[in-house]
Amino acid sequence: MPKAKETPAQKIRRLERELSNEKLKNQVLNKMIDISDKQYGIGIRKSFYPINLILRQEQGISLLRCCRLFGISRQAVCQSDERKRKRAKELSRIKSLIIQIRGTMPRIGTPKLYHLLKDEVEHKGIKIGRDTLFDYLRSESMLVKPKKNDTKTTDSKHWLRKYPILMKEARPTRPEQYFVSDIIHVKSRERTHFIGNRCL
Repeated sequence: MPKAKETPAQKIRRLERELSNEKLKNQVLNKMIDISDKQYGIGIRKSFYPINLILRQEQGISLLRCCRLFGISRQAVCQSDERKRKRAKELSRIKSLIIQIRGTMPRIGTPKLYHLLKDEVEHKGIKIGRDTLFDYLRSESMLVKPKKNDTKTTDSKHWLRKYPILMKEARPTRPEQYFVSDIIHVKSRERTHFIGNRCL
């Protein structure tokens, strides 16, 4: 049976109900953002620039309308953009210093890098802390990825035959009744050495 066409009154009630739901959803999301900003210091509302840029590019919404939606003045947005451009230009001056140090020590970490750069950066009049240096290196994809140092000693996901555990239910009644053997591999500078051992 085909669905009956809704009357103008029904359409108005449906739209009012959808509008009420969207208003409630908007209030909940705003409350969540406020809690995140206050309790966790995330600063979502301060990240207005990327949100504004996405809305303007994808949906063609003007800067003035975006500012009205977020309750921010247009002047504040322009001032924030100007501060970010100045800060990016200021931080770009230390990039050459980082590249110079990484040329001799490619895997030097950020804390040591900050310690080496501190005097030179202060001499140039650039204010930067360790966390800011972390953020800058992350934005420039210059963070050093840590090497994986752990060695996998047991691998049971191979295609070879796997033998059952014969002593799973056994209870020894005398010394040297059972022997257990194992293979240990030790890495050296030349190669990997395999050592066979036996225990009771």
